[in-house]
This record gives sequence, C-alpha cells and structure tokens, in this order.
Amino acid sequence: LRLRPVPGLSAVLLAVTIGAAEAGDLSLGLGGGVARSKIDRFVDFTVDFPYWTAGFRVRQASAPPVSALLELEIGHFSKSQESTFNAPEVALYKRSARRDLHLGINLLVETPGDRVRFFIGPGFGAHFLEDESTQTTTYPLWPYANWSYASNTSETKLGFHALAGLEARVSHRFGLCATARYDYLKADAPSMIKLYGGLWVDLLKAPPAAR
Repeated sequence: LRLRPVPGLSAVLLAVTIGAAEAGDLSLGLGGGVARSKIDRFVDFTVDFPYWTAGFRVRQASAPPVSALLELEIGHFSKSQESTFNAPEVALYKRSARRDLHLGINLLVETPGDRVRFFIGPGFGAHFLEDESTQTTTYPLWPYANWSYASNTSETKLGFHALAGLEARVSHRFGLCATARYDYLKADAPSMIKLYGGLWVDLLKAPPAAR
C-alpha cells in the first residue's frame, strides 16, 4: 500500500493523547470485525471486508452523569475478489481489490457504571486508500480481438465518522467492547459501515467505580 503522507497528523494526535493521559486513565484496545463498503468505486455493490483496529483511549474525569473519552485509533481492511467465465468463444477474468489504512481520533462521552458502560460520539481522520481493477477478455477463435484493462489508484481522503457502543467490564482492568460505526469519506470515495468488537486493557489504573 502506497501511503501519501499527512504532514504532522500522527505527531499531533499522539501529542494530544499523551498530554491528556496525564490527567486521566489510559487504556489500550485491540479488536476486529467487518467493514461493509464497495469493493471499488466503479462497482455498485457492497462487500464485507475483514476489519482490524487498535487504539489508545484516555478517560477524563468530568461532571456526572457522563465521562469524556479521547481515543486515538488505527484501523485496516483489505480484500480482493476474482471472477472468471469460460466458454468456447470467449474467456473472461476479472479482479477487484480495495485496501484502507485509517488513522484517526474520536471524541466520545460515556455513561458511568461498574459493569456496563455506553459510549457515543464523532470522530475524524485520514484514510489511505488503494483500489485495483483488472479485466482480461480473450477470444480463442479471434485472438486479434483480445483485450485487457488494469487500473491501480492510491489516494488519501479525509473522513468523518460517528460511532456508538458498549463496554462490559470483566475484571478490575479488562473490558469487552462492541461498536457500530458509520464512516463518511469526502469526494467520491465509498462510505463504510463497520461492526466490530474487542478487548480493552487499562494501562495506568482502572476506572473508578460509579457512585
């Protein structure tokens, strides 16, 4: 995947997270699920991509009944799809592939609770996209009519998203999380719906119990 740099974005997001961590609890999360999107911008049907994500979450003390969360995240999905058709007169091969590496930040609010907490909020970030499309058509009886097509594009898109989910605490420092999310990308890039779950581990200290 060829990435186009976003000058200073990684450094800014990391500095914000480290600075906020000094005043709150820091957690590390790892998860996976599915991202539903078009296989490429030229094909009008959606595909479920395997999606993986990791992030750091800072929980800030705030006035009840909610807490503020700042989350720095990275996510990735990649998938290719092939199809063939063979007949005595013609043979067709087609392949499409799409990859997305996402770096972003979420600003969330969370309800208090000892066992189950709900969160919701917006976010934004950069999507490093790569699309591939290949098609080859051959005519055994008329080889002069054979033709092929190939396209490979790589670009960076700014995206905005909204997410909601819940975290179920399973111990003093561990929690299981389920999230639903919608990503909107600027220009003509396909939007995405993501459903994923994962494990969060408190790195500094466990969140205080609800009063």
